[in-house]
Amino acid sequence: MIHRERLPFAPPFAYGLVFVSVLFAFGAGLLSPRFVEGSPPMPVAYDIVMVLGLAAWVFAGFAFRALEIEAGPQGIVAAFGVLRRRVPRERIESARIAKYGPLTYGGYGWRLTLGKEAWSVFGPRTGVELRVRKKAGGSRTLFVSSREPEAVLRALEIPGGGGGGGAG
Repeated sequence: MIHRERLPFAPPFAYGLVFVSVLFAFGAGLLSPRFVEGSPPMPVAYDIVMVLGLAAWVFAGFAFRALEIEAGPQGIVAAFGVLRRRVPRERIESARIAKYGPLTYGGYGWRLTLGKEAWSVFGPRTGVELRVRKKAGGSRTLFVSSREPEAVLRALEIPGGGGGGGAG
């Protein structure tokens, strides 16, 4: 059995607010130096940097618009656009259903902290917390947001699956 899930990163209205804010900020950055009396002319490099910055924001918005999860007997894959994390089943030491705490992992999205990694979105406050064996030895915690964490555990074919609880 394979479990697939697609979780939007944020509610649709949030994307509109961010888009308008970023467009306004970059527009002001591009236009304001031209309308301030007595300011020196801006070099072309300034315009190029501003346009590239806007393009980076647009790319990030599209890349992080949804978290896609695929879990099965071979392991689990979590992806935000081109960013992808694959964990083979044989490297998963344990798994359990857990609550997500943004303070534990430093926010939402793809997060790396000391010994921990999270792939999370706004909305579902639960997911699957995996203990993953590293290739170089030792292990780390991997959290993946999910609206159906029980189905993820079943798809991974982990006996018992651990318990509830988790980071607050």
